[in-house]
Amino acid sequence: MPRKILLVDDDPDIINMLAMRLGKLDFQVIKAHSGEEALELMERELPDVVISDVHMGGMSGFDLCAQAKNNEKIKSIPVILLCGDDQSHAQVLSGSAATSFFVEKPFKADKLLETIESAFTSSRSNSSREKHILLVDDEPEILEMLGSFFLESGFKVTTGRNGFEALEQMYRSKPDIILLDLFMPQMDGFGFLNAMKVKPQFSGIPVLAMSGHYAEGEIGLARKKVEGFVAKPFTPDAIFEQIKQIKGF
Repeated sequence: MPRKILLVDDDPDIINMLAMRLGKLDFQVIKAHSGEEALELMERELPDVVISDVHMGGMSGFDLCAQAKNNEKIKSIPVILLCGDDQSHAQVLSGSAATSFFVEKPFKADKLLETIESAFTSSRSNSSREKHILLVDDEPEILEMLGSFFLESGFKVTTGRNGFEALEQMYRSKPDIILLDLFMPQMDGFGFLNAMKVKPQFSGIPVLAMSGHYAEGEIGLARKKVEGFVAKPFTPDAIFEQIKQIKGF
């Protein structure tokens, strides 16, 4: 799934130029022409990174950063400020700008891309800070792949190879979210969901289901009991994007 960037600038020529360049690099680009519009799009679209000019009519880039930091839903989204003067540059370096990412104008493409990659890493880490994910799948390769990905992203990770092992793990340490394969030996995902939902201490934990089987009746039944569904095969980034969309996570 392409990584999502929100561009913010009141100059249509600049924003269109940046959108064209980033689009060619397979980023998903959305555009805002003011700080006010950017805040609305940040809440609705939940971009991975925001790139904003400092000086705009109305809300400045600094004000955008400050308001975003006071919004619980979007405060972890990193903002890269494009600074065209020494005063703006100094304000960012002083730590008073509510962001640690900036690129000086005029900028080179490689410098902007380097900063974007740093911001993406920050976005993933901030979104997952102190979060505990329980991975449940009978395929060792999938557990290893996802476990490595989420550990590198700052999650606490526990695993189970079937529903019984998953329940045991939950009694030891309650997770914040569960990534659950639906078709497993011994206790499958459906049995696990039934057992989990009758436990008051576990009933509110969001579950993201995954499966490589496409029996519509069974999948439809599962969708009523989970917060999201991902079809196999998938990429870890696709899973991460789904998790970000789960309300309250």
